[in-house]
Amino acid sequence: MKPIALIHIDALRREYSSVWLLSKYLEKNGFKVIMTSRSSTNYILKLFTPDLLILSHPFTLPNDFLNKLRRKGTKIVITEVEGIVRVDHDISATYPEYVQFKNFDIIYVWNQWSKDWLLKKRSIGSCKIEVSGCIRNDLIKYIDSSRKENRIGIIGRYELINSFDGRHNFENLRYMEQRHIERWHVDLDSFLIVRDLTKYLLNNGYKVSFRPHPNENVKSYQILKNFFGDGFEINEGFDYYEWLGSLDKVVGTVSSAFLEPYLAGIPTICIDSLFDYKGPPNLEEWRKLTREGSYLPKNTKELYSLCLDKDLKPKSSKKLNQYLLDLYSIDDAGKSNATESVVKHMVTNLQGITKSSIFKIFYVNTIKVILEILVLIRCLLQNSGAWSMQNLRQYDYNSLIHGPSGFMIFYYRKIFGK
Repeated sequence: MKPIALIHIDALRREYSSVWLLSKYLEKNGFKVIMTSRSSTNYILKLFTPDLLILSHPFTLPNDFLNKLRRKGTKIVITEVEGIVRVDHDISATYPEYVQFKNFDIIYVWNQWSKDWLLKKRSIGSCKIEVSGCIRNDLIKYIDSSRKENRIGIIGRYELINSFDGRHNFENLRYMEQRHIERWHVDLDSFLIVRDLTKYLLNNGYKVSFRPHPNENVKSYQILKNFFGDGFEINEGFDYYEWLGSLDKVVGTVSSAFLEPYLAGIPTICIDSLFDYKGPPNLEEWRKLTREGSYLPKNTKELYSLCLDKDLKPKSSKKLNQYLLDLYSIDDAGKSNATESVVKHMVTNLQGITKSSIFKIFYVNTIKVILEILVLIRCLLQNSGAWSMQNLRQYDYNSLIHGPSGFMIFYYRKIFGK
């Protein structure tokens, strides 16, 4: 007999690599682990009751649904995937007032600021709030940051001009507010800069790997592939860390995705100063601090020079290091051990976790496979919106089409010696 843990993966490309490691630590502690996603979590929970449920957000499931699971004996835990520090607006959205926090046994947050905010602003009840850091940071020390041969990575984010569902831009413009128009300018201006940079790099013998944002229509990039030809690739892989390990430098507009290469020691180049960048005022502190870890060329000549510099070193910033300590609760990514610590804490503090019989485990495995087959069939037949093969490949974990990457297998062997 084993306790069954169900882990919800909310966004495949953000969470799968780290959740897979979490599942392995749970298995080492005697759990049977089931991983589900937006396309399967609700359905499978209507067919069986897990002994432990691990969610990414407190609003993933309705209050009454969580309450029913608790009455059946399920322990419910949140492992934060979008941590926040010193931005009240964003943390209010992550932990909305309507959530009944009494339904959760433990919430693992990234930092002390978030814990203090929750204790002050929300009615927590018996729920425990624990500062754990970010479990994704455990993977950074396994990224290969050695220099690659003339290979530049570009992080794309063109959601407004390349909508995920392929809608025409006029459909967006019909109802777009002024604040979104400003973001539209960012998309257009940065796209033109990246286009010219790509041509320049290819002409100088470099390879360019472009990684679209998950909210984009990846099929559109075939136009660029045809335009640029050899040396240009579109990275559609779910494993961001594996992609980083293949690069010499990373280029893009300011992004939280800059933090991983910064921590891994890979130079980042931020192009925000090359056009009139505008963003939400409430994130101004975050933008300034994140840019601290990147080179900020003032013109295209400087941008091209930085990209071609084979001796370019990653930047270091005391201000950004302090911010990362405040955000992630670590001062050295190489020492991050949040996943193992979270599992040890759960095993120690979740009293009375039930165990399921071998027959229930067999039943759960069977219905999970059946559900995933049905999801595949629906996506193949409907193939639009949330129920499309593109959405399934980019967003929703499904064990029939997603498996551990080479990077994930590499760090598993490093950690567990197998």
